[in-house]
Amino acid sequence: MDIDFNPEFPVTDPEGNACRIRMKNLNNMLHFEIADAGLSPTQWQASTFPEPFRSKIAVMHDGIDTRLVQPDPDVRFALDDGTVLTCKDEVLPFVNRNLEPYRGFHIFMRALPELLRQRSSARVLIVGSEDVSYGARPADGVSWKQRFSDEVRPQMNEEVWSRWLHGEWKRELIGNLFRICSI
Repeated sequence: MDIDFNPEFPVTDPEGNACRIRMKNLNNMLHFEIADAGLSPTQWQASTFPEPFRSKIAVMHDGIDTRLVQPDPDVRFALDDGTVLTCKDEVLPFVNRNLEPYRGFHIFMRALPELLRQRSSARVLIVGSEDVSYGARPADGVSWKQRFSDEVRPQMNEEVWSRWLHGEWKRELIGNLFRICSI
């Protein structure tokens, strides 16, 4: 389903892209033959599979269990740079395995200048790798993180830019991040 999902990032090699998609789908095709069941995070994603596979797929959301992870007034969380965050801090998180357009990273980055103008005390915490999961890397060889950081940085003063916090992908960070978030 990752063909031309966003007109900003058009397919430049239609034949090559068709082969790439076919190869990605091959894994599912080979394993569904022997599978008893499958999981999908959304009804829409489950609906994209052909029968007879679709009827074997159960929908199970893979988001955050808010019964387990919720604001905690006593939590304190120290980042590697010594910054300590608590629930009194305004924290605006963006968390993904990889920082790429497929994950909405470009939309988040482009919204940041205005968000931070409106929420002047907010701290931004971006967690994720500079790798890609599904899409292509930028043609110029930089990471998507660098590409969109370079794009929005001129729209922010240095004080706002310095409020960015970058974290490593760790279970403790993710759990504590959602216990302190206030935005």
